[in-house]
Amino acid sequence: MDNRKFWIQLLFSFMSLCSISCVQLNNEAKLIKNDLNKIVDLTMFDSVQNCHGKISLKAFRDKFEFISIVNLKKGCSVCYENYIKWNKGVKKMHINKNYTVLFLVKENEYSDFKNRVDSIEIVPHDFFVAIDSEYMFNEKNSHISNWVIRNSILINREGKVKLVGEPFNSSKMISLFGSVVVDVLSRLKWFSGKIII
Repeated sequence: MDNRKFWIQLLFSFMSLCSISCVQLNNEAKLIKNDLNKIVDLTMFDSVQNCHGKISLKAFRDKFEFISIVNLKKGCSVCYENYIKWNKGVKKMHINKNYTVLFLVKENEYSDFKNRVDSIEIVPHDFFVAIDSEYMFNEKNSHISNWVIRNSILINREGKVKLVGEPFNSSKMISLFGSVVVDVLSRLKWFSGKIII
């Protein structure tokens, strides 16, 4: 009898855990749905920078049809590793023109950020960085849920949120990313599971 009671309790525990997980997924889906097509404000930045130098925000926005925005914290070693992960993940997707990544960093200088990343692993610094030491991005974009902003967002030329999450995280995300980008860029080609623009 005690054995049966144990299995019944285990079953109810498992069912409770599953329902909590489903509720969390539903809440995340609602947040994403609510924030899709909201406009992201980047006007607090005059310029952005990568290893090739600084460019004005206007020139940056004019150059790229799609931008993933990744919000990183200061002094967070996991955040520097996240920068490395994004570099490797996006490079594997072989995305060329019209797409880039903008990292929002809480450092005082670009060189401080670059040095911290390089102390962990040396990677190409082709993606762009905007210095946001005063957390202005979060303040100016308070109409977008914090959970969505923390999970990175893909915006189009108009600044509308089109996708939430890392585009290289899974085959499903690669497919979603491709479908969003394909809507605008008809010259997108798929080759061996890689995106080539």
